[in-house]
Amino acid sequence: MSLRDRKKARTRASLVEVAQRMFAERGYPATTLEAICKEVEITVPTLLRYFPTKAALSVAPAADALAPLIS
Repeated sequence: MSLRDRKKARTRASLVEVAQRMFAERGYPATTLEAICKEVEITVPTLLRYFPTKAALSVAPAADALAPLIS
């Protein structure tokens, strides 16, 4: 895996981790994409390259777990 791919994987994992924690602490409606991005130190447009919507980000752990079963 290239350095770029590893960095992308780390960024994606950080987004999922931070978002899940914030959703648990603050609730889904009170958690903004801006707040998630601030903690991960990226911009909202960058987040949207990984996840097209907040909903997609919220279900990422389940989608990731199911991905091997679908392929």
